[in-house]
Amino acid sequence: MRHPPTPRPSVTREDELLSQIEVFRTKCAGLELELERKTNQSRSRKMTISRLTDELSAARQIAAETQLRQLEELQTLTEENRELKQKLIDLIRQQQQPTSDEHHHGIYFSI
Repeated sequence: MRHPPTPRPSVTREDELLSQIEVFRTKCAGLELELERKTNQSRSRKMTISRLTDELSAARQIAAETQLRQLEELQTLTEENRELKQKLIDLIRQQQQPTSDEHHHGIYFSI
């Protein structure tokens, strides 16, 4: 006795697996696109960080050089100031010392 053939379902197991494979491929493609997008964002951020780090380093160097130049200018001004003070003191001392003529005549000038 033969059994009547069983009707084949309209969707076979093979069709189900192929359908699942296609879903996984679609998901993988989406994940690959997302990974590529994130990788590009990461590269962009790294480049931005690198650029900002370079700018910060340059700004720090410029600030240090500016401070050094200002200190050197201040030191020069301080030295010039000391020299001018010393010249003024010497001039005042010279003016306060009587010349030999003034000493003999009793004339003294003071400032």
